Amino acid sequence: MYREGGKFFEVLFGAAFLAAATFLVGFFLFKVVPGLIQNPPTGRGWIGVPLAILVILGPAAMFGTFGVLTVFGRNGTILDKATGTVTLWSTLLWRKSEETHSLAEYSNVQVARTGGSFRSGPSYSVSLGGESSALCVGTVNASRRRAERLATEVAEFLGVPALGITD
Repeated sequence: MYREGGKFFEVLFGAAFLAAATFLVGFFLFKVVPGLIQNPPTGRGWIGVPLAILVILGPAAMFGTFGVLTVFGRNGTILDKATGTVTLWSTLLWRKSEETHSLAEYSNVQVARTGGSFRSGPSYSVSLGGESSALCVGTVNASRRRAERLATEVAEFLGVPALGITD
């Protein structure tokens, strides 16, 4: 059985966004709201209240959503030669979804460049290839060597050929 999934540094990165969201919500609840209660605006001063809510809670909602998805979301791949299946799984907190495919449908392992940008560098997709379809079993960011190593490792485990990188 071959398993891949659960990335520590992604969780650490998401925790920073979750902390920023927590700080913004705390700032709003413990600084802005008490200030509005102690010194309520009069006349046209109320125009700034929705703007303050939007400026503080808008980014907090975006950071919080990204942080929760990154910290608590997981996905992975299980290659099981004994049962002849590939299982792609993902979870967010406690809900788990799985997708199972037969290994007999796939005859090689492929690496394809899937995009990227000037800043982040390219990303590579490692897929099981067959006559009619391909199934992505992993994605590697910015490292062609790591993508090729993952493809070789999966190919050796399954006993199928590994194809070169396609653009």
